[in-house]
Amino acid sequence: MENVTYINASAGSGKTYTLTHKLAELIKSGHVRSEQVIMTTFTVKAANEMKEEAKKVLYENGLFEAANQLDQAMIGTIHSVANSLIKKYWFFLGLSPDIGVMAEEDTQFYISQSLSELPTHEELNQLHAFCESVGIQYGYFSGKNGLNYDFWKSDIEKVIALTTNYEIESYDRSVMESLDFIRGFVHPSVKLDYSPETLMAILDEYVSFTATQRESKKKQDVLTEVRRLKRGVNAPTISWYKRLSSVLNSWTKCGARGTQMREELAELWHSELVYKEQERYILLLFQLAERWKERFRTFKKERNLLDYNDMEKYLRDLLANKELAEEIRMGYRYLFVDEYQDCSPLQVKIFDRLSELMEHSYWVGDYKQAIYGFRGSDITLTKAVVDRIATGENGCDTETLDTSYRSLPGIVEVCNETFKRTFKGILDEGSIVLKTHRTNDEKIRSVRLWDMEDPESVGIADHIAYLLKQGVKPSDIAVLGRTNAPLDALAGILTGTYGIPANRQEVRVSEIKCMPLVLALLALVESEKDSLAKAQIAVLTEEGYGTNKIIEEKLLVDANEEIKESSYLNDVPLVRRLLELRPMLKQQSVGALIETMVIELDLYNEIKKIGQVDESVSCLDTIVQSGYAYEQHCLQMSLPATVKGFVDYLAVMDPVGKGNANGIQLHTYHSSKGLEWKYVILTHLYEKKNDPKKCVKQDIYGIHFSYSEQPSASTPYPEVFIRVIPFIYGAGNTKVPADIQQQIEESSLYKEVIKDSLAEANRLLYVGMTRPRDVLIVALEPHKKDVHTLQWLEDVGLDCVQPDAQHDIFGVGCRFEDDTITQDQFDSLSGYRYLAENKDMKTMRIPYHQESCDEGVRCLSPSKLHVKGMVDAYYQICEHMQQGTLVGKTMADVGNCIHQIFCGIEQHINIESYYTNLIESYGLKTYLTDYAAIRKSWEMLVKWLTKQFGAAINIYHERPFTLLKDGNVYSGNIDLVWQTSDGDILIDFKTCPLGQKCILDRNSDHYAGWYAGQLDAYTEALEEAGEKVLKRFIYYPVSGMMCEIGRALKVLEMTMYANVYCFDAGDSFDIKR
Repeated sequence: MENVTYINASAGSGKTYTLTHKLAELIKSGHVRSEQVIMTTFTVKAANEMKEEAKKVLYENGLFEAANQLDQAMIGTIHSVANSLIKKYWFFLGLSPDIGVMAEEDTQFYISQSLSELPTHEELNQLHAFCESVGIQYGYFSGKNGLNYDFWKSDIEKVIALTTNYEIESYDRSVMESLDFIRGFVHPSVKLDYSPETLMAILDEYVSFTATQRESKKKQDVLTEVRRLKRGVNAPTISWYKRLSSVLNSWTKCGARGTQMREELAELWHSELVYKEQERYILLLFQLAERWKERFRTFKKERNLLDYNDMEKYLRDLLANKELAEEIRMGYRYLFVDEYQDCSPLQVKIFDRLSELMEHSYWVGDYKQAIYGFRGSDITLTKAVVDRIATGENGCDTETLDTSYRSLPGIVEVCNETFKRTFKGILDEGSIVLKTHRTNDEKIRSVRLWDMEDPESVGIADHIAYLLKQGVKPSDIAVLGRTNAPLDALAGILTGTYGIPANRQEVRVSEIKCMPLVLALLALVESEKDSLAKAQIAVLTEEGYGTNKIIEEKLLVDANEEIKESSYLNDVPLVRRLLELRPMLKQQSVGALIETMVIELDLYNEIKKIGQVDESVSCLDTIVQSGYAYEQHCLQMSLPATVKGFVDYLAVMDPVGKGNANGIQLHTYHSSKGLEWKYVILTHLYEKKNDPKKCVKQDIYGIHFSYSEQPSASTPYPEVFIRVIPFIYGAGNTKVPADIQQQIEESSLYKEVIKDSLAEANRLLYVGMTRPRDVLIVALEPHKKDVHTLQWLEDVGLDCVQPDAQHDIFGVGCRFEDDTITQDQFDSLSGYRYLAENKDMKTMRIPYHQESCDEGVRCLSPSKLHVKGMVDAYYQICEHMQQGTLVGKTMADVGNCIHQIFCGIEQHINIESYYTNLIESYGLKTYLTDYAAIRKSWEMLVKWLTKQFGAAINIYHERPFTLLKDGNVYSGNIDLVWQTSDGDILIDFKTCPLGQKCILDRNSDHYAGWYAGQLDAYTEALEEAGEKVLKRFIYYPVSGMMCEIGRALKVLEMTMYANVYCFDAGDSFDIKR
């Protein structure tokens, strides 16, 4: 490691500004050219933000060429950087030049699908026997009951993930460490090696003893269980002995043999039998993992594919090659790394090696925000590397960003005073305490508490409603919670009680109420006779269709021979409409099928009957996007794309919806990282973090990694192994036996694990408390008797908390204002409905116009008519609109948003906040920064149209149409029809970031003439309806440019005979064109 500057960047201290301005300054001063830079971060969105911010700085300094050249710089995720270098040096690595890349989703799907075929029949029987022996059941939140025979799949997925993350080549050490750990619980004296005859004799004796007891239900239950136990004496398992122990403990006395057996069974978990069962499972699990690794290598080789981990490994190998490393040294001079604390071990090694090739490297990170251990990052390792940098050797040094630009002084002060205590002994105070940049000129009460400790007191939803009544915007408020379930419940209360929109982040589509409806509809597409699917659709969408009604309908069909079984529930409106569409849907690709089904069945309205409207809308959007992603997945993996395959894909991938940007933002503490809001409400602060029983069950048992020694500045990369410790004591809330629990708590492993667990809880708390800009609210909630309202803070080291104090509840000398609502304030909320009182704040969505489709006809979008015409004329009707940074969105999103604003202006909605909310709902607040310019763009368009063609007698936005052409149905909406007494002027809105030159360049893909085919469809549809089309235009509102488009050029037929090309020139044409 050489010439690295590590920048310690606390939350809100301006790390993006620092990185981008360092980059811009280096380019400006001539130290480096844009193409000599490597900059990595963890998301495409963050990479785009950094690139745009750096370009902005260069533009401001007049360095336009350098700014444009940044598009050629290697700025992106570590995987995009690796891919770029692999594509450049593929021949050195022995790879194909056209090698493909498996997305993370493809790898995850392959793992899921491949595991079922991994074990042999005998091995599968062994896995099932272990499941039955120890009673492994489905988890509480799985929605399933009974034994989970697939339990081993999640175990092997964890082994695979750790193997990949830490590049574990051999499992020898892992097997040894796992077996040594469980061997420590065995007591040699506990054998449990009884013969079937001895076990039968013990049971017979117990039956005789039980016969002497008085008649009762208990007696009959015991005798029934004994009869069952007798069937298993030839092959007793752990589960069998647990049942035997339970039976022998039914009575105080149980006979001589029974008493002896009962005493031995009290030591069951220390027996050789229990050890052997675990040993067989552990050995098999690692064997299966080894086999899977080899099969996955073969799979990728046969299909010429790399996964993300391969890309990192090849990049590391590439950097180890002296010749290639020297070439990289000559081509690149500066390395910038963002979010260093979230690096995986392999990424740490890559950046370590790259630093030796660069003139200088800047790594930005923050130990206090390292909360993604479950995703593969390793804070122990990254901290060891940072400690090594801090020694100042080999040209390395550190910098600290010491000012908070995000939060008001009161919030900065309470964070400083809290975390300089909880991070004491881990970090120096200079890495924790921040200065303040903002001033509180408006006297905002920035640190508050809501006292809701009394279970009878008003809740969080009531307090939020009162905030909104005072004028706070929903999207300015975030509620942070530890898990999803309480946030889901809060969303329901907010929406149901007060009509407040709520945005649940990172909600899986499987958790949304409309998902069963979508799956039922897809099942019905697959088979029109699927009675269960029809029943589900009926129950979910029609009133009166309960269980009784469904059964009655089925009995009626079964009793009447004249009624075909396939007609069951066909009169249910949604079933009937789907069956009408089914022939057409079956002809479409999976992605198109799903999108058509959602739109043609009007599912955006149907889901309102089910509830969770905001989440359900997001769910539908996500499923539509997933349909097209599934098609790409199948193409990449050489698989057929089918409806059934897509259902399986959804079950495995369980994609995440986007949510409602206008609602209250509901996040887990983990998902809030990197975000900020004006108001942040912290919940679940009563949660106990220093819990030995929970720690042992979750962090000792299961699949975890360990170091042979702790990483340090001198030894940053010690050997890593995997420890597999099956939880064998039962399902649900079953506890670890007390003596084993005590033995584990006394071990060095436990002390290490509990220390790491509390350290991560401390970092998670830091992330939550540093999210607010203006107001931090601590919710003091009802709690269990053995904890207090601020237990979390006390457990992570803030032992001065005073939950019952009037103001200084943290005990750090900072005053929390009591903002708990009074009874009068609560009474004032009676009948309050947010959306009812804020009608103008609701985002308008233009409804989809449905047209029926004949069987066998393909429905296509007019945008599919990609045929070139000519730009007959062009006009500059207004100035170029000022724009900001486009982050994570496309120019199509920009066009849709601007069109939506045009609709509102034309309908005389004159509330600016409506439009700013609308822009935010599209995720474009960083790009469309000048609402006035958008309004002016519309006003100038109206003025120009009026001057050229006269006043409009009708103005149609999103005018629906359907056109039958060449055997296909083209349906959609015309953006704008300006209808005058003489005829129609058609206008389609487009966006092009490349400016006038590309729009008018006939050889450009962005040439405006390419929309001629689309405009022809609009024209023909209106002319068939008896209307006259005068002119057709493409309007670019961002650039203020209007292009008149002629009819699409006729495609010439061409026949090839050897080297002679014959053109049908029946119609005259310009050969130059």
